[in-house]
Amino acid sequence: MDPALSTGDYYVDPDGANIGDDPISVYCEMKTGATLVSHDSEATTDVRNCNAAGCYSRSINYAGGATMRQLAALVDISASCRQSIRVSFFFFF
Repeated sequence: MDPALSTGDYYVDPDGANIGDDPISVYCEMKTGATLVSHDSEATTDVRNCNAAGCYSRSINYAGGATMRQLAALVDISASCRQSIRVSFFFFF
């Protein structure tokens, strides 16, 4: 968080400079200190004919070259972290 910098896209290296994985692209909201990592599952996905538990799964691929190691490091150095997944059920009779 640095209010002197502009909010926008930045490369960060949460696991340490020149250690582990390459830096990742994130969106930094400088006023609030939020760091956002986008992914390929932000749009609505229509899942039909899935009536049993466990009949659908989806892998989430994070943008900007984010690996699980970099995401875990980002979580570790953050004051808080959250991810939302919304599921809506529609029943047709």
